[in-house]
Amino acid sequence: MKDYIATMKKMDYMGEWGPFLGPDGKPRANLFLKDGQHNNAEGYQIRVKLTRLFLEKWHAPAAGK
Repeated sequence: MKDYIATMKKMDYMGEWGPFLGPDGKPRANLFLKDGQHNNAEGYQIRVKLTRLFLEKWHAPAAGK
């Protein structure tokens, strides 16, 4: 998906898995509910931070305004 999006205009890929993976490359269990699929509160805090940073990059005010 990331490679495909890189070929498109006005599109960007928001890669967010890095913080959710441990050194072994597996999901960090402490960031998920017992089902292993859905984030817990701590996981969602990370996801919100990453999303805000991503959106701020695209919605930053123009220089000089």
